Amino acid sequence: MVGFGSSSELASAYGIAVTITMFTTTLLTYFVVRHAWSYPRWVALAATSVFRWSTPCW
Repeated sequence: MVGFGSSSELASAYGIAVTITMFTTTLLTYFVVRHAWSYPRWVALAATSVFRWSTPCW
């Protein structure tokens, strides 16, 4: 645990990193569906909500 001091601080940093990664992936899903694939906004939001509501840590 060099640099973190304790295992709980390491676990907190890991949790924050995972949460940010999941948020970024969800956000990018919206932009790919909406702009790259040119689907309507409601389809992009529906696809994004599948990721948003299927993650238990949010």
